[in-house]
Amino acid sequence: MLQLSVCMLAMRLAPRLRLACPPSPPTCLIRMTAEPPSKFIALMAGEDAVRPFELDPVVSRPVAWRRSRHATTDLGERDLTAEISDPAAPHAPPREVHLAKGLLSRCEVSALRSAFDALGSGSAAEAAHARVVVEDGRVVCEELHRLLQPALESRILPYVRQRVDYGGGGGEGVVVADALLRAYREEDRRQALAPHFDVTSFATVILPLNPGEYEGGLFLQPGADRSSRLLVEPGMQAGDALLHRFDVMHGVDASGGDRYSLVLWLSDSAESVRARATPWLRAAADGGNAYAQFLHGAALRSGSGGAARDVGAAAEYWRRAAAQGHALSQLELGLLYWRGEEGAVPRSVVESRRLVTAAAEAGLPAAMAHLGWCEANGKFGERDEAAALGWYERAARQGSTSAVEALMYGEWSGVRDGVQFNTRLAREMGTEA
Repeated sequence: MLQLSVCMLAMRLAPRLRLACPPSPPTCLIRMTAEPPSKFIALMAGEDAVRPFELDPVVSRPVAWRRSRHATTDLGERDLTAEISDPAAPHAPPREVHLAKGLLSRCEVSALRSAFDALGSGSAAEAAHARVVVEDGRVVCEELHRLLQPALESRILPYVRQRVDYGGGGGEGVVVADALLRAYREEDRRQALAPHFDVTSFATVILPLNPGEYEGGLFLQPGADRSSRLLVEPGMQAGDALLHRFDVMHGVDASGGDRYSLVLWLSDSAESVRARATPWLRAAADGGNAYAQFLHGAALRSGSGGAARDVGAAAEYWRRAAAQGHALSQLELGLLYWRGEEGAVPRSVVESRRLVTAAAEAGLPAAMAHLGWCEANGKFGERDEAAALGWYERAARQGSTSAVEALMYGEWSGVRDGVQFNTRLAREMGTEA
């Protein structure tokens, strides 16, 4: 149920996505039946292939884990928890993430890793970087599912059902919607995955299969600014499992070695899987969760996740989240005002500028790049080259590809050190301006 490539956030923060079709994969990659192609096909093609360019490398802090305040569990060796907060949204409540130590045994992890490598031995699979195990509730790869099933039924799902809560009724109905093993390989630069929400997943379980064999890895990003990132994997061992809900933004940035992981996307019920619906988003959004308001607004805007398309309702949810300081909602609402939507949102450059500026000041690169474009093209009045360069430079330092291209190839008169900056930027990227 994951929507990586279509997730609004990933599309805004990710580098260029290369969507060329891969060679014909084995059945564990994409079901070779009369059914529609796998929704994971973009993963095989390399949407995560390139780490975003950045002038200022991120120095991330580790997650501050503590012993869980929940009832003790006999699943795994230890149960840890942490609360993460968006520094730019002080009115939004913190979100909780969990770490189950030793949820899988080392033997189970080793068996999954060995099977993963064995399935990639054929010429058709050599270019593949993921093995789909379950898709939309249906078993796709029998070999891997047989290895995973005992741990899934006896430990992973029971643990999740103890820890998540949906509408106050607990997580008793939680089931696996999608599962896959994936590789981030150093030799072909497939080591990064842009910050994103698991849009159609009620909860997600991530098990790194070889922690310690690379640097970095999985991170959480509580806010819009990259400086808010928290590293998850320091201290993790093979068999440890991270659990988070749909409202936690996360990504991957590994280096110095290959990274392998098992990812499980869970739904609140088998009925939701069959209907491809996300009822938890509406429930959490109506309960005041700013992140759910953003995601449910996106579903209403596109008419996805079982929601009928309603731009006016989407704007209202984004308006509630924006009032709590949620930068992505401020940007989306600002862009609606920029374009105007008949019967939903009137066109207002003034309101659009106010909202997008708030998102930019919160650290959102896409908002900075938009303001840079507006200033460079005189959309707020007279062209302001100094303001444009300022916004573009801030966005570029956070990895915005569009801002980098604007600085390199834009027609600047040399205000401040624009020309010098372009030359230095091109040199650091290994290109010529």
